[in-house]
Amino acid sequence: YTVCYIGNGSDNGEMDSITCTYDVEFAHPRNAYTREGYIFKGWNTKSDGTGTPYTDKQNITPTDNLTLYAQWEELTEHVDLGLSVKWATCNLGAEQPWEYGDYYAWGEVNTKSSYTEDNYKYGKESKMTKYCGSYTFGYQMFTDDLKTLEKEDDAAYQNKGDAWRIPTVDEIRELMTNCTWIYTMVNGRNGYKVTSNKTGFTDRSIFLPCERTSNTVGYYWSSENQMGNNYADCASCLHFNNSTIEIIWKVQYRYYGYSIRPVCP
Repeated sequence: YTVCYIGNGSDNGEMDSITCTYDVEFAHPRNAYTREGYIFKGWNTKSDGTGTPYTDKQNITPTDNLTLYAQWEELTEHVDLGLSVKWATCNLGAEQPWEYGDYYAWGEVNTKSSYTEDNYKYGKESKMTKYCGSYTFGYQMFTDDLKTLEKEDDAAYQNKGDAWRIPTVDEIRELMTNCTWIYTMVNGRNGYKVTSNKTGFTDRSIFLPCERTSNTVGYYWSSENQMGNNYADCASCLHFNNSTIEIIWKVQYRYYGYSIRPVCP
């Protein structure tokens, strides 16, 4: 039998037909089509999506010839997962959900060619000049007990607009506990597909790609620093790999360049 793959409105990419054997299981090849302004959602036996659905790379056992049509969902700036905030569809600085976007040091609103302790805006250990809860880390014993980024230091607010900001630790934790996280690959980028478990929202998801340097691990800043005496120069972030999803703060130094996934009301 022959399985044909139709782009169904795609503007780039090609896929050859597959010859397969009756009653012998095989896996669909990874989708190679792209469509500007849309995200690929799977395959269907009808172009309008009213037929039998198939997921990307799904194992099937053919019993007849099959024509599959790519299914697309138009990208919007945010996704309502039924949580306390809406989550952006892309990382800050990215145009597609699978793109890494730009990296930012915690509390800085511009990107840099390198991220070091020496070029961090608010100083290094024992010389911090803002967001410092321990005088042993502050410049000339400076403290201000600021725990959450102010608008002037929120990269999402400054680069994306007034409605946007970096999520809090509680908002990241809410995303972790109220969604199903599946480690997968989209357009060659590893990451997590995060799908809502909330009633009425279970068809909605976002994709969080891993970082560009390794493509195996992800780091996403929260808007909160770490006020403990031993880690006053660190901030809290979402960390994940193919087996772990967690919020960490120890030795997550603020000068590190990490991804940001904005949220809005």
